[in-house]
Amino acid sequence: LSTLAEGQMKVTTVYDRIDGSKKRIIVNVGGAGSSKSYSTAQWLIIERFIKPNHRILVTRKTTPSLRLSCYLLIKDILSQLGIPYEENRSEMTISYGTSLMVFKGLDDPTKVRSFNVDTIWAEEATELQYDDFSHLNLILRWERSKSPKKFLLTLNPISEQHWIKAKLVDSNRQDVDVFYSNWKDNPFLSEEYIAELKALKEQDINFYNIYALGKWGALEHRIFTNFDYRVLTGEPDNLYYGLDFGFNNPTALIEIAVKDQELYLT
Repeated sequence: LSTLAEGQMKVTTVYDRIDGSKKRIIVNVGGAGSSKSYSTAQWLIIERFIKPNHRILVTRKTTPSLRLSCYLLIKDILSQLGIPYEENRSEMTISYGTSLMVFKGLDDPTKVRSFNVDTIWAEEATELQYDDFSHLNLILRWERSKSPKKFLLTLNPISEQHWIKAKLVDSNRQDVDVFYSNWKDNPFLSEEYIAELKALKEQDINFYNIYALGKWGALEHRIFTNFDYRVLTGEPDNLYYGLDFGFNNPTALIEIAVKDQELYLT
C-alpha cells in the first residue's frame, strides 16, 4: 500500500527534504503556498501512519483551528490516495492497522502530556510558546514503532524576534534541520495565486518578505531599534523585574538579566 500511495502522490522538494532528514527536529519555515504543510501531511501518512505501530500527534495552539486545518487536510489526502482508515470524530483520532494519529490542541496542555508518541507535527508553530515545545518534546518516547523520533514544525517566518529563530534556527543544535521554502518550491500553484503573492511587494514589503519569499519578518513600529535577539547562556550576574499594572492595556511584567554589563530583556 505504501508503494501504491507514493506512486499516486504529487510531491514537491519540500517533501523530499523532510524525507531525507536524519534529525529529530525538522523546522519547515516557508511562505504561503510553499507546500510546507501539505508536504508534511503527505510524509506523515506515507512514512508513519500506514506503517505499523506508530503513534502520531498533530497539534496547534487551539483545537478549533486544528479541526479546520490539519484534521481536514490529513483526511483529504487519505481520501485522495484511497487509503482506508477508522475515525473517532468526537475524539479527533484516526487509525490504520496498529497505527494511531491523534489531533489535540494545546488549549489544555495536560491532555497532550498524558501519552507517548514517536512523531509530532506542530502546525503554525509560531503560535506556540517555548514551554509548549519543551513539554511536547518530552513525550517523544514511543518505542514500539522502532522508527526514529520526529518533531516537525511548520510555520510562516512572521518575526525574526520569535523564540523559534533564536532557540532552534540559530542555535546550532545538532538535532535540528531547518528548511526554507516559498512558492517557487511548489510547481502545482495556479498562476492566479502566484500573481497575488507577487502583488504583495507593492502593498506591504514585510508581508511580501514573509509570505512570498519565506524570509523572516521584522516587527514594525518598534520604539527601540538598537537591539538584537540573543539567548542568554549561563547564569546572569543580576536579575531585575519591572511590573506595569494595566488598566486600558494588559498588565506587563519584564525580566531584566545583567550579564557582563549587557542587558537581556524578557
